[in-house]
Amino acid sequence: MRFDLFDLQLFVAIAEAGNLTQASNKLHIVPSASSARIKQLEDSFGVRLFHRASTGLSLTPAGQAMLFHARRILLRANRMRDELSEFSRGLQGVVRIFSISIGATVYLPKALSSFLTKHAQVSVEIEEHISDDIIRAVREYRADIGIIGGKFAVDELQIFPYANERLVVLASVDHPICARPDISFEEALDLDFIGLNPHNTLNLFLIRQANQVGKTFRTRALVRGPYEASAMVVGNAGITIVEESVARQCALTMPLRAIPLSDPWALREMQICVRNLGELPPFARDLVAMLRADGTSLTPASAGAAAPSPISNAPSGID
Repeated sequence: MRFDLFDLQLFVAIAEAGNLTQASNKLHIVPSASSARIKQLEDSFGVRLFHRASTGLSLTPAGQAMLFHARRILLRANRMRDELSEFSRGLQGVVRIFSISIGATVYLPKALSSFLTKHAQVSVEIEEHISDDIIRAVREYRADIGIIGGKFAVDELQIFPYANERLVVLASVDHPICARPDISFEEALDLDFIGLNPHNTLNLFLIRQANQVGKTFRTRALVRGPYEASAMVVGNAGITIVEESVARQCALTMPLRAIPLSDPWALREMQICVRNLGELPPFARDLVAMLRADGTSLTPASAGAAAPSPISNAPSGID
């Protein structure tokens, strides 16, 4: 059984295009050579990978299994190439972290600062994604460590508790809803809203929740992030929804009040996920250990926020 990475690239390209000529053009190979390579693959495994018809090519059950494994092999090969290239810069490794926005902006920076000081020849790359995409990336080896929010079906992954965050409605102190102990998300959707940029993972999460109750936001403005949104909330242009830790930080300098969302999903349990802790490089395992140790004591205040006098009606617990 002999094949190379280009054979796998070609197979994946044909599977995705459903057309041998298009895939061949994409990879700059003549169709006849592509056909011969796929035939050799099929002979090597003793199975047919494609159904061939006048309308194009489609995967057989064996081909579908092959596609799953081929994608994983190519992803890991690309990862190997990227990591080895780092050695030319004097680095000993890279840790790739996919995180929801609150993890990347509030919780991770302090831990990563300590980690990078300890591991001077290791670099860290962070990307913000929604939890579903983070789980997929960890499964597919595109991320070493994931920070997700909420409970998910995470087969094949190892999960460790990290921190909790509560979602709150942030309003000006003279807004009518400030007299309430809490508010449901569905009720909040009836109010004018200052939204976050479309790529913010909290924004994407809230859009999904709104779709589930069959409503949309009454958006007055879209701004870059929660701090910009808070500045507009002060002037009663609308309300916004942020994590409690962010609300506490904003309330230090602005007359704001946080009203907890009463929905069960508003209590977001942040978790660390890895594919297999034992497969990670030693420095990546050390980072997971540092995050787990930090997670046992993290609160919105300890993540970087301060005392909550302007939002004292918010519960003491966090998500």
